Amino acid sequence: MKRSIAATAAVLMLLCIISEAEETSDPRAPMRFFEGKWTGTGEGKSGISTTDREYKFILGGNFMNVFKRTK
Repeated sequence: MKRSIAATAAVLMLLCIISEAEETSDPRAPMRFFEGKWTGTGEGKSGISTTDREYKFILGGNFMNVFKRTK
């Protein structure tokens, strides 16, 4: 019984390690969410503002560039 529990735990640990390795194959994966065009508005003491931003990977996908325009 103890051997089957240990074997099951070892297999589960191995599967977790393999799935984690697959997820981290793209080191920029967490930043890909921001990629694209974004628009926002805000309101404060100085009035209403709008902003347009575009997040884009450049130079072979090694850097993220942010283009920003605020009104």
